[in-house]
Amino acid sequence: MIRDAFGKRLHSFFAQWRDHTMNYKQIMNIKVKSRVIHMYMNYMNSYFDAWKKNAHVKASHQKRALGSSHMEYNQKLQNEVLEGAKAERVRDEAVRTSKRRTVDKTFRKLFYRRLSTALGRWRGICHFKQG
Repeated sequence: MIRDAFGKRLHSFFAQWRDHTMNYKQIMNIKVKSRVIHMYMNYMNSYFDAWKKNAHVKASHQKRALGSSHMEYNQKLQNEVLEGAKAERVRDEAVRTSKRRTVDKTFRKLFYRRLSTALGRWRGICHFKQG
């Protein structure tokens, strides 16, 4: 009789754990998977945008090849382009770090929420065994 009661409690615990695990997988697929894919696509798009922005570098190389008479003009233009590119990199880095902080904050919140849930369940199991 005691064995049957213990078996039913054990079975109900594992059934509840299975349901919880399935629910957790669904939530992860819905919420986190889309966020990770979105981050990855933004990351890849940033490489494409950087590639497109390098068109001015190609144009400056072509202008330099025109001849030595335009060398001084090309040097001045190249310096302006490099200064503009440097300012743009600084601006892009500031935007990237702010986005990174937002993403890190989101994942940190998610991690601590999951951790507190797991600890709460563990405490509940411990109190259940004691009580």
